[in-house]
Amino acid sequence: MKVQKVIEQLEKTLDILRCYEHWKFEDMLDDIKEKVSNEKKIPLKEARKTSLDKKLDVPINEMEKMSRDELTVSLNKYKKAELVEIGNQLELKLAMSNNKPILIESIANHFSYLQLNEKMANRKRLD
Repeated sequence: MKVQKVIEQLEKTLDILRCYEHWKFEDMLDDIKEKVSNEKKIPLKEARKTSLDKKLDVPINEMEKMSRDELTVSLNKYKKAELVEIGNQLELKLAMSNNKPILIESIANHFSYLQLNEKMANRKRLD
């Protein structure tokens, strides 16, 4: 975990503590526990479903026809986990540790190579 991420998490914690600024610490913890247990939509012992657990319905047929620039723009709306899932559907090995632009470029490269191979196969021969 990067230090910047820790700073962001601590700032969120600081915001929560500011809400209870004039409370006793034990009362604050009791109040948080009560609020969390009342809103228990997902049991704490049950794992949450990530976006990787669900199958995305991505129009891959349309992506094959797009230019590289169009594809890059259209992929920008997806989250990192969704881009990794799209890569999995295309049988690409993409990692969540990659940043979003690298994931988008990897998928765009895949389709560019497919289009290039098709153009090469359909070129006119010089006899």
